Amino acid sequence: MANTINQAKERILTKWNWENPDLSYPVILWGGPGIGKTELVISLVCERMINDLENKYAEDLKAINSQGLETDLGKELDEHRAKLTKEFEAKLKLLQFDYPSHDLLKLIEPHCLVLRLAERPIEQLQGVVVPSLSEKENFARFVMPENLVKLKNSSWGIVFLDELDKASEAKFGAATHILENRVVGDMQLGRDWYVIAAANREEDSFLSNPIPPELRNRCANIEIEADLDTWIKWAIPHGVRKDIIGFHKFKNGEWLHRADLEQSYSFCSPRSWTNASRVIDSIERRTNPNPNDPKQMDNFQTSVRNELIDFVGKQAQTEYFAYRDLYLKFNFKEILDGTKRIPVRENCSDEQSLISDQCIATFAIADQVTPEHLGKKDPSGPGFIINDKAMSNLAQFVRDLVPEIRTLYLQMIHRTRIMNLLLDSGLAEDLMEEIVQYLAA
Repeated sequence: MANTINQAKERILTKWNWENPDLSYPVILWGGPGIGKTELVISLVCERMINDLENKYAEDLKAINSQGLETDLGKELDEHRAKLTKEFEAKLKLLQFDYPSHDLLKLIEPHCLVLRLAERPIEQLQGVVVPSLSEKENFARFVMPENLVKLKNSSWGIVFLDELDKASEAKFGAATHILENRVVGDMQLGRDWYVIAAANREEDSFLSNPIPPELRNRCANIEIEADLDTWIKWAIPHGVRKDIIGFHKFKNGEWLHRADLEQSYSFCSPRSWTNASRVIDSIERRTNPNPNDPKQMDNFQTSVRNELIDFVGKQAQTEYFAYRDLYLKFNFKEILDGTKRIPVRENCSDEQSLISDQCIATFAIADQVTPEHLGKKDPSGPGFIINDKAMSNLAQFVRDLVPEIRTLYLQMIHRTRIMNLLLDSGLAEDLMEEIVQYLAA
């Protein structure tokens, strides 16, 4: 059974024993490209670094406070405390990362070594054999690469063997030694170092080599797949474009991870959609197109089409723009001011078209309408003054939805201020009673 990224992280943490490293067990992560295996490993390192950082910060503060009780250095200790807190917060912010920035990778470098087996010569996994230079001794030893020798300076960390399925038979032997014994050549990794490997499944890559069963048997094997809910929870705070998130919600994750390697060089993965979103944002910031200028908007949309083809392929780009064209049909301002209503059964003979249009409208309204569109903050107190016209039209929009789509909309705005305002307004009491009866049926 495949796991989401978050589930895989929890399962790794049960096998990486921070208190008793001798009871830690290596892991092989199995999954398609671009679903976040490398970022998962980075997040594990960051989590432990945050734990260490918080403990160290608490100890240092305690020491400063104790010193303050014993000496008369109030101002100097306040400055020291402020400096300590500033450094702590800066590192903490970096470790709670949005994406693996250069600064983050530099910070975690002492605790994280990534070895991509496809591009590493065997000597970087087991060292170079050299004879002893002593006349009295007759033996050979391994001289280790500099990046591995650096591991001796850190008390703990993760060695990440990426692209295990791309390794040759000779590298499989070295990888087995690292995974099972935490030994690289002649060098024994520290007791608190942990080893994780990652591999694509054979169906995910033309270049995958079968991994020997004796290697797999020495590890816990965790399969990961792209999961829509997990990705959306990650994508929203990480700034992925709302229209891209809305597209995946509407398509129920159908295009989140789809690799047709025989048809296209580019293919869909959480990584490729995220990269496309960031590049499109960069283009939008640089060109700053005027929404009221058709030529500027047309040029921007052409750029969006090109970027999507580059990152996720032609098919996904076509599906995305088909969704987006429908999405733009429903102007939330026209719905809230009552000048436009969505299609309903009474004026639509095609049930499939009705459901499709209402689904799109639901995602568009749930995504775009904010409390500020439904009223304003009460200047004389903590309350909220509802715009009766806008709220009444929002309630009418919900009434127009067929019961199945209505339930979907309410699920989407559940636990938001929109839901609370709708209930508090008193304009939807009959609607709520109808919904309860529908759900109870």
